[in-house]
Amino acid sequence: MKLAFDTHLPRPRADVVALFQDQSLRPRWQPGLAVIRPLAGTPGEAGARSELVCTLGPRRVVMVETVLTCAPPGHFAADYAVEGVANRVTHRFTPAADGTRWELTSEFTLPPVMGLMAPWLLPILRGQVERTVDGFRDFVIATLPPAAP
Repeated sequence: MKLAFDTHLPRPRADVVALFQDQSLRPRWQPGLAVIRPLAGTPGEAGARSELVCTLGPRRVVMVETVLTCAPPGHFAADYAVEGVANRVTHRFTPAADGTRWELTSEFTLPPVMGLMAPWLLPILRGQVERTVDGFRDFVIATLPPAAP
């Protein structure tokens, strides 16, 4: 299952990317994220692995994040693994006339049994990704001054 979001952030790309890359800020905008524990590599860089402890609804979930690509200021990609579900997330930040265009794609790979439930899972997964997009957008707008005209 692949989800795609295209969001306008009315702030300069360099500032948006700096917020995005700051691991210490992630719990402020990523819904349910409580703890980030580095496991291997330099956090935020390609090849780094971290354990993320999140609350999703009533459940506490532990997932492993593996950074695939870190090519600021425009491209970031990571894999997330939890309970047999894999999610590859790609972020692209491009300059826009009055800020930054943020394109996010999220591609879920489900185990065969869960794949049968995909039609019912899609709204739940879409909602979770939308909350992340909304959280970051709102955080950027609240934190940074507007882009110059």
